[in-house]
Amino acid sequence: MLNDIFTISIFQTTVKDWQDHKSELLSMLDEVDVSCNPQSDYGTHHQKKIKPKYTQKLMKVLDSAFCDFEDVFPYYYEIKNLWCQRYKSDQYHEIHNHGALGYSMVFYAQFDKDNHTGTKFIAPFNNWLTGNPIIHTADVDEGDVVFFPSMLLHQCLPVKNKDKDRIIFSLNMNVELPKS
Repeated sequence: MLNDIFTISIFQTTVKDWQDHKSELLSMLDEVDVSCNPQSDYGTHHQKKIKPKYTQKLMKVLDSAFCDFEDVFPYYYEIKNLWCQRYKSDQYHEIHNHGALGYSMVFYAQFDKDNHTGTKFIAPFNNWLTGNPIIHTADVDEGDVVFFPSMLLHQCLPVKNKDKDRIIFSLNMNVELPKS
C-alpha cells in the first residue's frame, strides 16, 4: 500500500463582486514606499504597528473569502498584520516566508494573467526521486485569494507588463489549536 505521509494544504477562493469594490479600494493606496522593490506599505504600517487606512474596506471585501476559508479551516485565528504591495515592470519578491507558525493570505487585487504570475510556492522538502525542489505556481485570476501556511517558502516572479501593475494585499494570522 502506498501512502502519502506529508501534505501541505493551501486554500484558494474568489472574492465575490470584486469589480464592484476594486476602484474604491485601490484608490486608498497612497502611502506606499516607492523606494521598496516591490513598492509596499509594509514598513509604513506593519513594522510601526499602525493599521492602514484601507483596513476596514479590505476586510469587508474579503469577508466572503474568509467565510469560505472557515468552512475548511476549523481553528481559531487572529489577524496579526496586513499590507499592500505594488509590483511595477521588472519588480519581483525574492524567496521568503512569513514565519514558523500560522497562516498567511494573498489577495490578487490587480492581476493581468497574460503578464503576471501567481505566487510560486516551494515545498519544505525535495522530490524524493529527483532531489529537485517541489514547486507549485498558484493558478489565479484577479480577485482570487490564496491562504497558505506562513512557513511555506514563496516568491513573486518579475512582472512583465509596463502598463499594468500587479497589486496584492497580504496578511498574517496567528492560529490557536484547540485544547485537548
